[in-house]
Amino acid sequence: MDIRSLCTDSNGLSTEDLELKAFLEERLRYYTKHHFLEDDPVQVVHELSEAEDKVIGGFLTALICWGSRSSIVKAARQFLSWMDWKPKAFLLHASEKELQKMKAFYYRTFSKEDSFWFIKRLSQLYRQGGSLTALFRKGFEQGGVIQAIITVREWFLEDKSLPRVIKHFPHPEMGSTCKRWFLFFRWMSRKDAIDVGVWHSWLPPSELIIPLDLHVGRAARYLGILKRKTNDLKAAMLLTCYLRRLCPEDPVRYDIPLFCLSFYEGFH
Repeated sequence: MDIRSLCTDSNGLSTEDLELKAFLEERLRYYTKHHFLEDDPVQVVHELSEAEDKVIGGFLTALICWGSRSSIVKAARQFLSWMDWKPKAFLLHASEKELQKMKAFYYRTFSKEDSFWFIKRLSQLYRQGGSLTALFRKGFEQGGVIQAIITVREWFLEDKSLPRVIKHFPHPEMGSTCKRWFLFFRWMSRKDAIDVGVWHSWLPPSELIIPLDLHVGRAARYLGILKRKTNDLKAAMLLTCYLRRLCPEDPVRYDIPLFCLSFYEGFH
């Protein structure tokens, strides 16, 4: 599915569009200063120093982004603390015994076996001279963010030793919102007080798709900018199309105020 095929040309923004844009921008400024970062899992990514550590830490945090935000933050910090907050070095140099210790981590349906498999697979990637950045970039350059997901998903699942982890890798062609993938891309692409932007030079924010979840969907429907009733990939693309009209260079900036309007202000 190509997002551009869903977007229609516009002759400009209506008065209502301009008013909504001004409202969302005001809420974005407010929540950038208050509440959002101090509550959100992206804070964990900010706590890492090196660029590739932010990529690895962001990827692992995004993998477990369901449930309460405070629980996600606590779990992600625990996971990274076991790697001494230097995940790249850990993946490159940890002994087999140290890798095995990662089996102690679990979060909801992210089991101990899942934890070990992901760390083991990532360790193989980095010890072979690769990186998550290179893998995602390869896919993106072949076909945008959707192809980036498919490329990385296929690489991970070349290892058939633990088929159950496939549930952690939603496939775009199956209609999933791919919320966790797109959330990770937002963190890595956008560069401001909230998102870390380590991929900003090659993954422009204009190419992102909104990470559509329950809260974003509720607020968007309340505001009348999303008509589709089902939260799926098409809904995420349709909402992104509208937001691109408001801000073509950075449509996903409005993910934050939409989420907060539902989560904090009750726009249902």
